[in-house]
Amino acid sequence: DLILRKLIGDYFKPIYTPSVTNFWKRLKPCSSRAHIVDSHAIVYENYNNNDSEVPDPEETQKEARELVFRDLFLWSILTNRIEISKVILSHMQTRISAALIASKIFKSYKNFAYDNEAKDVLYCQAEQFEEYANECLKCCYYFNEEKAHEIAIRSINVFGGVSCLQVAVDADDKSFVSQPCCDQLLNNIWHDKIEPIQFTLLQCIELLLSIFSFGLLAPVFITFREVKLAPIDFNNDQKRNNFMTVNETEQERKSLSSRIKK
Repeated sequence: DLILRKLIGDYFKPIYTPSVTNFWKRLKPCSSRAHIVDSHAIVYENYNNNDSEVPDPEETQKEARELVFRDLFLWSILTNRIEISKVILSHMQTRISAALIASKIFKSYKNFAYDNEAKDVLYCQAEQFEEYANECLKCCYYFNEEKAHEIAIRSINVFGGVSCLQVAVDADDKSFVSQPCCDQLLNNIWHDKIEPIQFTLLQCIELLLSIFSFGLLAPVFITFREVKLAPIDFNNDQKRNNFMTVNETEQERKSLSSRIKK
């Protein structure tokens, strides 16, 4: 944890020990029993014994697998095993944040390099992972813009609660921050609930009047975003109703299907 915080930044929360400042707490994960308890706490972080819901075994298995991939990926990056890290990265779900963290680590390694040749090699490695993160985010943005915004801004608990945009800004990954996804995301954060596309002279004057009136005239002059409700998927209901249920005759199923079509 101390090494990761030194290479990535102080915003990187400890992922192996509860606190990295206490000597005894740093020694606690060395025992096998403490390691099992720590991993169990991470996997069942949002689970309460009093809850009636039982954690899904498949989701728990995915989380445990992601933790294993995370540890192997960090080990391969810290030990400069680039080819292994690329293979592990292709199997991770949080690959964008992992690639940005790798880019940040190699740029931090660059400060400890003795000669220019080693600095150039580390810089090229950082550029490779940065380009990988850029391409992944572009694909997500072309597929679904809202999901891409969420991926860029959400905190990744697997990697110490950092976000992709936070690591990219700290690592000075200008190509990542200058993408249309991040640009639109920052505009949305800046404008909050106000519609960001208001660039005419009249709209700028109305915005200034709303500011000088301490928001009293804002409902009159400023247009706000509309809340988009999730559409109802009738196709799933239709597919579900096409199958016969228990104690249902063929005639009842046909009448139900005709009502659904109407």
